[in-house]
Amino acid sequence: ILGTAIVWVPIALSLWLAGDIGSGIGMTAYGFIIIGGVDNVARFLLQKVLADIHPLITIFGVLIGIPMFGFWGVIFGPLLLSLFVLFFNMYRHEYIPGSTAQPRVTTRMKSRKFSIPRYKKTKENNLKTS
Repeated sequence: ILGTAIVWVPIALSLWLAGDIGSGIGMTAYGFIIIGGVDNVARFLLQKVLADIHPLITIFGVLIGIPMFGFWGVIFGPLLLSLFVLFFNMYRHEYIPGSTAQPRVTTRMKSRKFSIPRYKKTKENNLKTS
């Protein structure tokens, strides 16, 4: 809840109380606009890049999650909304005839190559010993 404000609010207050009102107002504006803004924008960009989560899912998930779960709604709201969208798309793809919904594979996931080492059959492996 406090986030970055735990750092810049005491600095702004100390500047204000020390009599440097201009710097106190400047620090408050800098804290709200720059520090708070970068934090919010960076969170959405990282979620989009790392987890391929649309920013609207995060916003609506938090807005729905907080009234339902309280503080934990910040975490569980977007998670449950993402799962709902995933299950809805899976259901639509599997059970609705003529649906154009296709499983979505991101380019990031396509580039990953997970391979399981395979056991190769050779003549020596097929020989039975008695």
